[in-house]
Amino acid sequence: MTRYFIHLVDGEDVICDPEGSDLPGMAIAREQAVLSAREILAEAIKAGKHHIPRFVVVVSEGGNEVAVIDIRTMLPSCLA
Repeated sequence: MTRYFIHLVDGEDVICDPEGSDLPGMAIAREQAVLSAREILAEAIKAGKHHIPRFVVVVSEGGNEVAVIDIRTMLPSCLA
């Protein structure tokens, strides 16, 4: 298994995942990033926040960026 880190990025601000997760591959890591993006968006809506991080970025333990998820793409098209 490979350790993947899911970071939040908003402009120049980065909130790093310090622990990461051991996952069986890049596809699963991307799925986890999509779930994280949806959770972030749902929590922001529930809390009435007007600002959320822009991207969820998945980085392998070797430092390779393996996926970038634009959180705005998690919104249904009728709300975007």
